[in-house]
Amino acid sequence: NGRSPDGSGVPAEEPVDNVVPVVADEYGYSMPAEVKGGVVSLELVNEGSEHHEFAFGALEEGADIEDVIEDLQEGGGGDDSEDLAGVPILSPGVTMTMVRELKPGTYFFLCAFPDPDFTPHAAKGMYTSFEVTGDAGAEPPQVDATIMATNEGFEVPELSAGEQVIEFRNSGTKEHEFLLLRRVESGAGTKDFERWIGKGQKGDAPLFFPG
Repeated sequence: NGRSPDGSGVPAEEPVDNVVPVVADEYGYSMPAEVKGGVVSLELVNEGSEHHEFAFGALEEGADIEDVIEDLQEGGGGDDSEDLAGVPILSPGVTMTMVRELKPGTYFFLCAFPDPDFTPHAAKGMYTSFEVTGDAGAEPPQVDATIMATNEGFEVPELSAGEQVIEFRNSGTKEHEFLLLRRVESGAGTKDFERWIGKGQKGDAPLFFPG
């Protein structure tokens, strides 16, 4: 009814829902060209038949996404962008949400995952940039569990099955990658996944990546 919970008759503020869909397929992303900043829920969707990466970063002033792609082709390490740690691999058919606090500026997604012929998806045009303006005033979601990276390893609490909000936090002094996966084949690991890629991604992948 729009009234406050205390019955005072003062209209209650509706919570702001700042959700931005980012849909990937072969070989590109579909998303708005401009989004409101502050707390942003980036809904990452892999609608393709291949695995895709949602590498996420911010462009430095004066740079554009083509500069980043050129840096990538030259082996990385350029000064045209800041790596903001997106999702390394998302399996086909998977949807997950990445929540970030974004200041006004230009941001991008790109995919360097290879196709069955070993060509990086970015080389086929799988990248996009977008502008962040203002502040939508959204609040971050309630966290169900926190996975902590340290210089020695990961601290992982007991997790329940089903949909939940997981915070990934780096408490160490080094950069760390968070790669969440589930075994499809008993005993399978990342080396088996790499061998699957090396054989042209034939058959079912030995690992599943939920984000």
